[in-house]
Amino acid sequence: MSIGVKQPNMTIVFAWVGTIGAMFYRDTGFFRRLAASLLGSVASLTPPLVVNVLYALFFSWEWFQHPAATFIGIGSVATLVMVAQLVVGHVVARWFVRRRLPRATPHLATA
Repeated sequence: MSIGVKQPNMTIVFAWVGTIGAMFYRDTGFFRRLAASLLGSVASLTPPLVVNVLYALFFSWEWFQHPAATFIGIGSVATLVMVAQLVVGHVVARWFVRRRLPRATPHLATA
């Protein structure tokens, strides 16, 4: 019995990769960055969910009659879904990590 290497779920990998930028933002604390990364990861799971629901509807309505149309449709949309996932994760994480940050107060010099 050999131990096989399990491949990661690419949906989760793209969710993490999209939010990496939020973890390196310097003007806020660690927990805010972590929350931004988690929120961005969860939000980036919506594009695959929407596309999967649409595919289920199209298959139930029998819009994909020809197998070639099915493969071309799935292949072209899969790339767009991955890019949309990266963008959604990045935008949500960046928005959360940068929202309503307190303005820097000038230090008053005491003489």
